[in-house]
Amino acid sequence: MDQNQSLTTLHTIQQWQPKSQLTMNESVKCAKISKLRAIDRNETKFKISMLIARCCAMLNIDKNMNNEQIKFAAEHFVEHHWIYSLEDIQLCLDRGAAGLYGAIYNRLDLSILNEWVHKFEQERNAHITAMRSQEQTQSNLYDVFKHPQIEQAMKDVHDKMLHKELPPVEA
Repeated sequence: MDQNQSLTTLHTIQQWQPKSQLTMNESVKCAKISKLRAIDRNETKFKISMLIARCCAMLNIDKNMNNEQIKFAAEHFVEHHWIYSLEDIQLCLDRGAAGLYGAIYNRLDLSILNEWVHKFEQERNAHITAMRSQEQTQSNLYDVFKHPQIEQAMKDVHDKMLHKELPPVEA
């Protein structure tokens, strides 16, 4: 990665804030933690800590995570969930906090977050597979031949080939 790209990525990490509305389509296209941590590991860990703290604040539970647990979880995410983007992590935590990955039984810790990531990963993989399938369908090579100009050119070539194959007519 060249220096300009590194500076742009660093600026992106530093300015990053959670999104108010986020979709899977957006999150899968964003810079991955592996790339972000190579530029600034501490800032990446800080942003993940911020997302975990945000998730904790959204829940009304007695056994919430303390600062040390949040730091530990953030480091765990940087080390083990580097294939995701910050947006993926946000979407996972938002969906988990909303109860989409199961009931929350008055506690939140790293084991619960890992369960959410596992369920999110299944959902994300299915989404990526569907996106790739749709892209493949949309970019089908044979669709090029359906264009009117291409159809006409193919017909012209066919007609010329047909005339060349016909035996000469004897008089």
